[in-house]
Amino acid sequence: QSTDYLLKSAASLGAEFLLLSSAILFSLVTRLKYGTINAGIRIYMPYLLLGGFFMLLRMFMAPNIVVNVSMPVLFTLVSLFSLLTWVRQRHRLPRLDRFFATISLVFTILGSILCWAGFSFMAFLVLMTWIMLMTSILLLVGLWDLLHHYEKRRKERNKKEIVWFRPFISKLVLPCLAIFLILFSLIWPAATFDMGDLIISKIYTTTEIKDLISFSWSHVILVILIAIVLNYLIFLGKNTLREIYGENYEVGTIPTFVTLSTLFLWGLFVFTALVIMNANYNGILMVMGGLSMGIGFALKDTIENIISGLSLMLGRLRQGDMIECDGYRGRVSSLGYRSTMIETLDGSIIAFQNSQLFNKNFRNMTRNHKFECVKVEVGISYGTDVEKARGIILETLASLPFLSKIKKTSVVLDSFGDSSVNLGVWVWIPVMTKSSSLSTVRERIYNAFNEHGISIPFPQQDLYVKEFPDRQPGEEPNASPREE
Repeated sequence: QSTDYLLKSAASLGAEFLLLSSAILFSLVTRLKYGTINAGIRIYMPYLLLGGFFMLLRMFMAPNIVVNVSMPVLFTLVSLFSLLTWVRQRHRLPRLDRFFATISLVFTILGSILCWAGFSFMAFLVLMTWIMLMTSILLLVGLWDLLHHYEKRRKERNKKEIVWFRPFISKLVLPCLAIFLILFSLIWPAATFDMGDLIISKIYTTTEIKDLISFSWSHVILVILIAIVLNYLIFLGKNTLREIYGENYEVGTIPTFVTLSTLFLWGLFVFTALVIMNANYNGILMVMGGLSMGIGFALKDTIENIISGLSLMLGRLRQGDMIECDGYRGRVSSLGYRSTMIETLDGSIIAFQNSQLFNKNFRNMTRNHKFECVKVEVGISYGTDVEKARGIILETLASLPFLSKIKKTSVVLDSFGDSSVNLGVWVWIPVMTKSSSLSTVRERIYNAFNEHGISIPFPQQDLYVKEFPDRQPGEEPNASPREE
């Protein structure tokens, strides 16, 4: 039975060491260029060999005296070799690998000091824990780069992009895998010393904060996993709505619905997290009551902006509305919890705090409909038939497709000018295309008047000169005086 146990233990340690080496090699192959893979292997190989040597000692049940004698020498040799490799190869590696190589070298030197002080097992436990964490991070980065290369290849082959694949991997799979690898990095080195059950029991051990919450690390992990899944579901819901509504996603009540739904779901998550953590609501209320005055003064403006933002979302304003405020005219490009972004007609962005915008009497040009009534002034010559001019204008503008079909165009005699009879043409044009629509209206009226022989007068003034100073009447301006 002892022989079977040794074989199983050796096979288990060998498989784990093989997985560890394969993960690092996979990360190097997917991330580094062909010429720098060799440098990456040289950087990480000493630490893997050190871990493999200690596993061999565990496989063959080496006495403690052998471990205590061999490990200080081995740690020292690996430290010197790693230092030499780091000096030679660090310039050929990316910043991430240089950082990991530096930290690994520091842990190896620290392990050498611990070994010479008589703490060989502790030195190896610290080093292997770091190596496992480093390997987990390298594996995740390698998977991310592999996903990036996959999408790049699909674009090069002109294939349709899989919209759901990248968010599914980056927002759900990789974060969950990161949590699993971090736990594995802590449990596996401890299991090498038969301390794995101790670490697992610590994860499930309940920690109590008096009169507030009583939780375990397993509860914390569960809450983090729920947050990851909820974040992905919210992202998936937004993308689904964007595909359904297309360009209309950014306007109307849809952004407000998405914002309020997101706020509700995260609020529900906070409540669920408190239930999982076995929160004492009375204790939390007492603490919040004691801190409420300080928090209220510190976050007064923030809370006011959030409340004003919710009030704006629920009635007065929607994303995509065209408004006028403080002399600025623009479209609401973003309606957030704290501020509202207005994109003006010249393309600039103006940010209003929600509390300021809530207290202003701004004009919402698209709250009731998407049309705005604008007066276009047109002058005709005295003596022109006003009724004929009115009919020409109405007939010409009736064919314009962008004018409102519900609210009709009207032409009124506005005033009598110095050189023309001024008509006021009231048209309902789209708010979003006001400038171009007005230009088209004026062009149609101008061309129609030219076709029907109606002139648009312009101001004229006649100048009569009765006499020139210092000259006789009838004398030429450039005539020279007579000689006597």
